[in-house]
Amino acid sequence: MKLPEAIEAINSGLCHVRNNPGKIWCLYFNMLAIALQRHSIEDIKIVVEQLVGILEDSPYFDPSGWDWETTQRIVSDEIIRLNDDIQKLIEDVDKLLYRNIEIEYFKNKWLKP
Repeated sequence: MKLPEAIEAINSGLCHVRNNPGKIWCLYFNMLAIALQRHSIEDIKIVVEQLVGILEDSPYFDPSGWDWETTQRIVSDEIIRLNDDIQKLIEDVDKLLYRNIEIEYFKNKWLKP
């Protein structure tokens, strides 16, 4: 599957998924796909802002049920080719998913003008 097809599949899934964990993962992978297509950080932040909103409504979200190490290995070689700001944003989103940083800290760092 090529990247544009993957993005289309992710967006289609996002339109149909009803639960917050599913939305969180769809938005997360959408963020990665947009980043890997070399979009601007502003474009990526649009998706990240939606993701943060759902995380705020999902205080008990547990990412440990998803084993995405294989996916991470596949995309990690591409992520290191992105500019530093986008790499840091993705790293902080990962930390946010695992609750290693607070939502407010993240929002102040990345989403405030």
